[in-house]
Amino acid sequence: MKKEKKKLLFLLLITLIIMLIIYFIINKSEYYFPKRENYNVYGIDLSYYQGDQINWDTLLYGNDLPIEFVFLKASEGISLQDKMFEKYAKELIKRNVCFGAYHYFIADISGSEQAKNFLNSINNVKVKLPYVIDIEEYTDRELAIKNLNTFIQTINNEKDHEIMIYTNVSTYYDLIIGNDLDHLPLWIASYRIDEPQLPKDFLFWQYTDRGRLKGIKTKIDLNVFNGSYNDWIKYKKACGCQ
Repeated sequence: MKKEKKKLLFLLLITLIIMLIIYFIINKSEYYFPKRENYNVYGIDLSYYQGDQINWDTLLYGNDLPIEFVFLKASEGISLQDKMFEKYAKELIKRNVCFGAYHYFIADISGSEQAKNFLNSINNVKVKLPYVIDIEEYTDRELAIKNLNTFIQTINNEKDHEIMIYTNVSTYYDLIIGNDLDHLPLWIASYRIDEPQLPKDFLFWQYTDRGRLKGIKTKIDLNVFNGSYNDWIKYKKACGCQ
């Protein structure tokens, strides 16, 4: 009888431990939140992936903190233009939300042709935050650097507008730093850490691509501005945002 009782208690203990493990797995956050004392200006980035079922007022104003800035995908490669770009931009303009536009860069094809595609895609929209080159993948390092510089030169020949690099930490070290590209403002993607460790200041930090916010059904990229709220007010004013 005592053996059966001990066996039952052991089984109950094992069951309890398993249930606790399952509970913590289910409720564990998928990402680390930035330290609130260091970062308190939040933003998002959007592309066609988020679709057209967005409650904009809830998304922008109905979460724990208001969304202060948005980056919208405008184009990719030499021909793709994001079908939601202009629609999203109109919603943000209507609500006086400061936004930028990004181009997903294909490293092994013409930088000038990609720049033209980007400029064509934003032609009807007044973008105030930086134009962003999203560079994440490449095979030929030298070709990627050449095409990036050509993209930047083409934009600079057409527009007087700040250009920013978006990339991950490994690509930053291998492709950006020391290659006539690290003078540009940086938007860094770095997940599951308390704070990116880089040899230069970054302007924006994307701290997860698995965010959940009220007002949108899909997972969403979450970002912070690297500075105080007063710094943000000064920066967006310098960009022409009111």
